[in-house]
Amino acid sequence: MPEGVARELEKIEAAFLWGSNDLKRKVHLVKWGEVSKSLDQGGLGIRRLRDVNACLLLKWWWKFGTQVNSLWRRAICSKYNIDESNWHPPLKSSYKHSRVWKDILAIGIHNTNIYNLYIDNCQIQVGDGSRIKFWHDIWCGSSSLKSTFPLLFNLSTDQEGSLQQFMARKSNPNNWNFPIRRVLFTWEVEEEANLLCLLSSAPPLTIGRADHLIWALSSATPGVSSVASLYSATNSILGPHFKICKHIWNGAIPPKVSFFSWLAWKNKIKTAVFMHRIGILDASASFNCPFCCSVPESAVHILLHCPFSWLIWSSIINEWGLSWCIHGSVGDLLQWWMAVKFKNFHRLIWRAIPLIVLWSLWKLRNECVFAEAHPNFSVMSENIKIRAALWLKASIKNLPYSVNDLTFNWGQIRGCS
Repeated sequence: MPEGVARELEKIEAAFLWGSNDLKRKVHLVKWGEVSKSLDQGGLGIRRLRDVNACLLLKWWWKFGTQVNSLWRRAICSKYNIDESNWHPPLKSSYKHSRVWKDILAIGIHNTNIYNLYIDNCQIQVGDGSRIKFWHDIWCGSSSLKSTFPLLFNLSTDQEGSLQQFMARKSNPNNWNFPIRRVLFTWEVEEEANLLCLLSSAPPLTIGRADHLIWALSSATPGVSSVASLYSATNSILGPHFKICKHIWNGAIPPKVSFFSWLAWKNKIKTAVFMHRIGILDASASFNCPFCCSVPESAVHILLHCPFSWLIWSSIINEWGLSWCIHGSVGDLLQWWMAVKFKNFHRLIWRAIPLIVLWSLWKLRNECVFAEAHPNFSVMSENIKIRAALWLKASIKNLPYSVNDLTFNWGQIRGCS
C-alpha cells in the first residue's frame, strides 16, 4: 500500500471517529498512534493499516516456505534464480523483479519490526533433513550454526550441505564428521566442542517426513500462520497492557459511557482548561467550574475534586459500607475501585458504578454550561441510580435484583467478600 494511500485512509478513519466532515473539523482528542493500540493497551483497537498490509504481504512469505510444489512458487524460483530449498525469499531485490514481487520483498526492509517478529516465530520442524541447510538454517538452537560458530563455518568445505548429508557422514550416533580444510587450532577445538555439545540435543531425523515450517504463535489452526495471529503479535511491540482497560470497557454499560471514561482516564475531555490549552477558548472566556464557580475547570476538578463531585462520590461509597480518600486522577480512582473485592453480581454492579458516575457528572456539567441548569445533590444522586438500574438490568442476564432494588437499596444489596 503506498504511503499516501495509507495516510488518506487514516484521515478518513480519524474524521469519522471524531465527527469531522468536509465542512467542519472537530478536535482530535487523542493521537492516532494511541487510538490504534489494542483495547488492553489503552487504545480503541482500530487496526493500523500499514501493519495490516505488512501482515498480508508476509502471508506470501509463509506460502513461499510451505507451498513447495506449487506452480507459482516454482515459476518465481525459476524466473528470479532462487534456490527452491529456501525457506524464505531472498531480501535483495533486482531491477528485473516485478513491482508486486518487489513490494513483497520490501517488507523485510521497510517493516523490520514486523518482519523480525515473523522470522522469530516461523520455525523449522526437522523431518528427513533434506531441505534444511546445516549451517544456514535455524534448526538447532535460537540462531543458525553459521552465526553461532563462524570460525568452523569458514573452515568448512561443505558450507551449503543439508542436514541429511551431515547426518549421513556420522560414523556413529554421537560422532559427527565435519569436512574442514585443515587441522583445527586449540581455540578452534574448543569451538568444535561447543558445537558438539549443542548438537547433542538436536532433534532427530524422521525418515519419510519432509522438513516443514511451523508457526510458534497460537492461532485458529495450530502450527499454521495466519494474518490475524501475526497482527495480534505486533500489538506487543506497542507497549504494555493495562488491567484498568478491562474495567473501562465494561460490557454492563453502553459503549458511549466506556468511551467517555476512556477519554477521562487519558485526561482528554473538553473542559475549559483543555479547550484553552489547544486554542479553542480565548483568554476572555470563563474558566471556572460550573458547579463551584471558584476553581478553573479541569478534568480532575470537575470529575473528582469539586466539592459537589466529591459529595456525590462519598455518598455512593458510604452506601456500600466503605470509606475512601480523594484521588489524584481518574486513573487512580479506577485503580482503587478495581482493588475492592466483591462477589458475583455485586462485583458486576460495583465495577459499573464509577463509569456511570463519571458520565452523569459530565452530563450535568454540560447542562449547567449549555442549558443554565444548577447542580442539585438529591436529583443527581437519583439520576445516577436510575441510569445504573436501567443499564445494568438491560445488560446483565439473570440479575437477581429489580430496577427498584438497584435504584433505592444499594446499601442492602452490597456484599463484601
